[in-house]
Amino acid sequence: MHDRWSIEANYRDLKQVERVGEVQLRRVWANVGAFHLGMWVHTLTEVWAWKQATSELSDRRDRPWDDANRRPSHADRRRALRQAMWREEYRRLGVPNTLREKIMPLFDRITRLAG
Repeated sequence: MHDRWSIEANYRDLKQVERVGEVQLRRVWANVGAFHLGMWVHTLTEVWAWKQATSELSDRRDRPWDDANRRPSHADRRRALRQAMWREEYRRLGVPNTLREKIMPLFDRITRLAG
């Protein structure tokens, strides 16, 4: 039963979070490729989140009704990965430290809203 539930949860995440079922392409092999790409994105997100701390993966400050002790969902993991990628891109811009201290709080708020 437990194994079956994990399969169902992954299938639900693929459909709702990755939106694999909404791809509309004309050719069969294009649909197969899009499905495989969605599966790879899902898998790589889970692999990235495997060694991350739970507190880094789910930020529920903007959702006070949500249980803070609940394990992070796939959407939480995906959001955390997206924000980590944005921070890395920002870090690579080479903004001087004096400006970075002023910009980082605003940047964090924007990434939380866009996430």
